[in-house]
Amino acid sequence: MPAHHDVYRIADGLGRPVVGDFDLAACWDDRPVAAVTGTNAKTTVTTLAAAMLARSGTRAVVAGNTDVPLVEAVDRCPDAEMFVVEASSFRLARAQRFAPQAAAWLNLAPDHLDWHGDMAAYEAAKARIWRHCGERPDDVAVLPAGDERIAAHLPAAARRVTFAPPPGSAGGAAAAD
Repeated sequence: MPAHHDVYRIADGLGRPVVGDFDLAACWDDRPVAAVTGTNAKTTVTTLAAAMLARSGTRAVVAGNTDVPLVEAVDRCPDAEMFVVEASSFRLARAQRFAPQAAAWLNLAPDHLDWHGDMAAYEAAKARIWRHCGERPDDVAVLPAGDERIAAHLPAAARRVTFAPPPGSAGGAAAAD
């Protein structure tokens, strides 16, 4: 449902929340969540993170924009130790309680402006991935090094880990904690 749909206008006018699946899952379950957002590469990074966790022996379930909504994964996967969530701007736009312990914002470029209305609303929706980041001592925010537009949304209390190609290289990757 687009952000400008009448359901939201009516609910807002009545002071009633419209609760999405991320917030429902946050109400029902307290297992750790790692979430990934960005204009591009969400699926790749989400899948890679889940594969690395599985290889380390952690029972991680991929959810979100994938075939399985987070609220369904929480219900259907009682043996999961954690969830790796692909977080679209649509699902983040009105999230209130969703509070991943690790949250990565990969990149930002104009997209879905027909749904959000403008770039500022799209960017604000993406930023909600960090809404609660830093409220727990182990929370971590992952972001591209040197991207001040994304970094501007990071709460002051959040621990940050950055990634970028190594200086002077034509590619590759590096991370700093």
